[in-house]
Amino acid sequence: MHRIHLAASIVGVWFLCAIFAMQPAGGGAFSSFHIGNSLTVDSKPESLSPMLSWARADTASVDMHVRGGATLDYIWNNPTDRSLSGHFAGPWPDALRNYTWDAVTLQPFNKPIAGPDGDAQRIVDFMNYMKTANPANAQAQVYILARWPETGWFSPTYSDTWSRTYTGAPGEDVALTATASFFDQLLRAVRASQPQDMKPVLLIPAGHVIAEIDRRARAGQLGSLTNIAALYRDYIHLGEVGSFVTATTMYATFFGQDPTGMPVPSEYFPNVSANLDPALVRGLQETIWSVVSSMPEATGVPEPAGLVAAVLLLGLAGRLTARSIHGRVPVSSGLGKQARG
Repeated sequence: MHRIHLAASIVGVWFLCAIFAMQPAGGGAFSSFHIGNSLTVDSKPESLSPMLSWARADTASVDMHVRGGATLDYIWNNPTDRSLSGHFAGPWPDALRNYTWDAVTLQPFNKPIAGPDGDAQRIVDFMNYMKTANPANAQAQVYILARWPETGWFSPTYSDTWSRTYTGAPGEDVALTATASFFDQLLRAVRASQPQDMKPVLLIPAGHVIAEIDRRARAGQLGSLTNIAALYRDYIHLGEVGSFVTATTMYATFFGQDPTGMPVPSEYFPNVSANLDPALVRGLQETIWSVVSSMPEATGVPEPAGLVAAVLLLGLAGRLTARSIHGRVPVSSGLGKQARG
């Protein structure tokens, strides 16, 4: 009978650990490095620090390698060419060699998935460099930042464009590299080829979140926000509201925490903090969490119902195991040795 109890305990512990494995533990500084172009800048990763300090009493250390308009292939082949000087870590080879990071984000841009210079290969290249240059970075969680479509690609709406299918055919419309289909296929392609001693790559679903905001806005569910173009400042770059959305999406994905009700970091989003209807801010936060938590396979964030089930299962397993140890299983048995070990 004790084998049944042990099995229940192992299953419960494994399930709960699997859910939390992708989320950084609290109690210290969190560090992240971000590689991409101006869309990475738009995601405002530096705003993670005030978000984190409010939610977990921790701090965040953030730096980035940015080259405007560049693909991952260009950044890989031109490692010293940067549009911004960054903060402290230097170009990406220095940053990944000289510093240890909790998270590294990579932002694809206008390239196909397949091929020797495609996004899948380049992401795998960055991952291999990380663990070779600094073995401690083999423990970092790598994320793909899912970008958003250009406004000129809307056909006719954001959601219509986002739901198109990427095929990877030669000469395919570049707009298809900003679709849910593209990022789903890219995630699977990278996982199939990435170093197996590193954590499975995950996704920051910024484009997915904006698609859901678009759907809700057009349905009249987000108050004064009725046109997704309000999140953009030009044909491709996000304005302050859009940057707030992507930064909050990054926060929710990194830490697996519902951002609903979190104060807007006014030093990074002053107009959102001062002028946006609080009900709309809350609606955006709720939308972000609904998307991030509904994609556990991609984001590593468990669905709320799944988390509750895991906690209940672990508690039940613990009670069964305790009953076995104290009621039926001798301390000298194999189970007792395993429990002590």
